[in-house]
Amino acid sequence: MSSTAVSQLIILGAVVSGCRATAPHSSAEGHGAGHGAGHHAQGHGPDHFSDPSQYVAAWNAPDRDVYQKPDEIVAALGLTPGQTVVDLGAGTGYLLPPLVKAVGPEGVVIAADIEQAMLTFLGDAAKKEGWATVRLHLSAMDDLGLPPASVDSVVTLNVWHHIEGRPAYAAKVLQTIKPGGVFVIVDFLKEETEGFGPPMSMRLSADEVVAELVAGGFEAEIVPETMPRHYVVRGRRPL
Repeated sequence: MSSTAVSQLIILGAVVSGCRATAPHSSAEGHGAGHGAGHHAQGHGPDHFSDPSQYVAAWNAPDRDVYQKPDEIVAALGLTPGQTVVDLGAGTGYLLPPLVKAVGPEGVVIAADIEQAMLTFLGDAAKKEGWATVRLHLSAMDDLGLPPASVDSVVTLNVWHHIEGRPAYAAKVLQTIKPGGVFVIVDFLKEETEGFGPPMSMRLSADEVVAELVAGGFEAEIVPETMPRHYVVRGRRPL
């Protein structure tokens, strides 16, 4: 991956969503953040998120739920208690609370990110919030780096458009997921959206994401949702 691409990736952290999420590893745009900060501040500039505390207020803002619809994201995953789910590009942990709740005390939530500072931040947050089921994982930029068939599902929020070689990356994610498990991608519409988002040159349509997942070996579909700025695509590993 080129140095330019590296600077564009934003954290693969596993929670805190936004376009800064790990991206495959970070949720720089915040697993969604925004609040008019501009896309550079959201993670599409040369910032490597060495100080996560400066992003948490926007990325984890309670009013983000109004447009990001975390309940719909979790529903698309179809999680059941005791399962293992990966938040790819967790960032500052926006998605962690609903994921922790969905898998219950017997489950595992793996917060994955390429940025160690984000993982350190998430580790502190997990201790503070009592998220005993959260595990931290430092991922590579071109590979999630988890054992084959070791997780039930993977979710990534506002990160997929940052990844180079997406079909090849999808194929690696496929091998990480158990047969029948799912990979849910939530990303920005390929049109101008209110407040924030990546430049149009980086945006992907839902149909493009479906094609990339299919190329990686998934059965893929667009999932109905009510988000004003995003779409949801779900890939399933064939049995």
